[in-house]
Amino acid sequence: MIGMGQLAEAEARYLKLVAENPLLESPDVAKLIEAAKARPGALNYSSVGYGSASNLVGEMFNQSANIKAAHIPYKGEAPAITGLIGGEVEYTFVSPVAMPHIVSKRICPLAVTGNSRLALLPMVPTFNELGLKNMNFNVWYDLPNLKREGLATVSLVFTDNVGATFSKSVEVSIAP
Repeated sequence: MIGMGQLAEAEARYLKLVAENPLLESPDVAKLIEAAKARPGALNYSSVGYGSASNLVGEMFNQSANIKAAHIPYKGEAPAITGLIGGEVEYTFVSPVAMPHIVSKRICPLAVTGNSRLALLPMVPTFNELGLKNMNFNVWYDLPNLKREGLATVSLVFTDNVGATFSKSVEVSIAP
């Protein structure tokens, strides 16, 4: 079972997984890069929209791997994953929210951003381990206007967010 600490680690680091449809013939990053180099511009990757984290990580990957691939923006992570499962795109960059699809083997995780492997998916290497050195990606979130709201409101927002993240219902919903 996936522990809430593992999910919190995944979301706090805002890691992105490169994933592909397991029916394709490139079950690892090296083969994906090889396929992209053999057919420049022919492969497609999905994102959750223009300028999104998944779009930026996709472009970082294309530059790091020295490949050309077409960006196909979707309106959210669920449609981007559906496009991958349906064969509309060859690869995508998703958050650990995609775990149900990984567990069910509808998508295959290939690598993860960051300096260390994800406890949630210890068998998936980092891009650094695979020789792609510029694939770290950090995102900061801000809750606007809380500075003038006072400590009580900030504490309440923090407590509610942490409480929801570590709730039993969330843990059950992401368990394989």
